[in-house]
Amino acid sequence: MDKKSLAAYIGTRIKKCREDLSISQSDLARNCFKDRQYIHKLEKGLLNPSAQILLLICTELSINIEEIFPSIK
Repeated sequence: MDKKSLAAYIGTRIKKCREDLSISQSDLARNCFKDRQYIHKLEKGLLNPSAQILLLICTELSINIEEIFPSIK
């Protein structure tokens, strides 16, 4: 999987988990010390977040970080 595809996959997974919990982009952004545009771009696959921000997002969504990465076979 290339860098662009991975970013899109991660963004899609974050969006699904966020929506499953009925959390707005604004609320997630605020809790992660980012702005809403950052979360929007992340969910669209336009950004490659650092490990630190991924851990923070996963904590806010109450998920394990493994849940947003594709399985490697």
